Amino acid sequence: MCCRILLFLPLCVLGTWRDREWYKNQCGKWQETYRSRHDSVRMGLLPPSYVVFANGGGLADKLKGLTSAFYFGLLTGRAIQIADPAFQNVFRTINVDWTTEVEVGTLIKSARSSNSSVSLQLTGWRASGNEKLRNIFRAGNLSQVGFRSEVVVFDTCYSFIDDLFHNPYHSQYLRSLGLRAETAVGCALVFLFEIKPFLLRPMLPVITEIKLQPLIIGIQIRVGDSVFLKKNRKHSASDYMRFFDCAQNLERHAVAGQTASWLLVSDSEGVRSSALELFPGKLLTATNNHIAHTARNKMDLSGWGNAAAELWMFSHANYFVVSRYSGFGKVSAALAMNPTAVFVVDNKGLAVNSSGASCISQTTSSWLSNV
Repeated sequence: MCCRILLFLPLCVLGTWRDREWYKNQCGKWQETYRSRHDSVRMGLLPPSYVVFANGGGLADKLKGLTSAFYFGLLTGRAIQIADPAFQNVFRTINVDWTTEVEVGTLIKSARSSNSSVSLQLTGWRASGNEKLRNIFRAGNLSQVGFRSEVVVFDTCYSFIDDLFHNPYHSQYLRSLGLRAETAVGCALVFLFEIKPFLLRPMLPVITEIKLQPLIIGIQIRVGDSVFLKKNRKHSASDYMRFFDCAQNLERHAVAGQTASWLLVSDSEGVRSSALELFPGKLLTATNNHIAHTARNKMDLSGWGNAAAELWMFSHANYFVVSRYSGFGKVSAALAMNPTAVFVVDNKGLAVNSSGASCISQTTSSWLSNV
């Protein structure tokens, strides 16, 4: 199949509902200015000034942390670099070249040393580091953070974008660029990445169905890391009926009675296969792809590719029912840049056949920053 790629998915498969005009309306005008400065730094026309992202989390955690590093770079004039080969395996550069050959360990070691060119590492993995970074993004002048350093290394799995839009030094400027807290995460990811087309081939049957359906409700069920253990019990969609109840409530009320198809993603093969049996003709899901936790299986390139492909495919739903204690569905929903269409369901402590719990409509500021 030969088709032009724009904003992640083949236009000949998914259509043009996400075109450049749509992106401009959502994200404002700052891209050319940043691209010019980024390229000038990379080419040596300006003094070296980089923000390097290096984090060992899973795909969604990496993408959340990366957005924090990117906006730090945007506000301080630093060129973004990603010291993680996994990104190069699944994404293409489009607007700026964020690739770097430097090993993550070398950068971290240098940041902790007295090397004058790399003198600052910002870490937000554990709770203490997370709060320190959050305070910087919410109340600090980012231009003064590491201003003597050629390189600032970011190691965090948290998105602090909502905090930036409360920052007394930067919030007004961000809004003047046409950015909003509700869509800024998606704006950054769309600017930086394009998924490699070959990764979408296993998803083409589902992607084709998405195009044919007038309304898609995405459902993301996170079972948890235990699902990847060999002795883990088989999970069933019936264990997570509250997610499907939420989707049914959406059809009855939020979408004015329109008939919708459901697009399911889950870290459990058992949940996927049993959901197809529970909702025949109603539910779409990929059942032929390899599922792996991208933090636990860092060298599993097949798992990385499938996770990235599903994350981008899922972002084309019209509404989202996502797990509270998971970043995967939320990052995907952030890509859709429709914050009023996100509904969060508690995915911990679920009893078998638990249902009846209402789903809660939440916006980006109340969920993405806290997971």
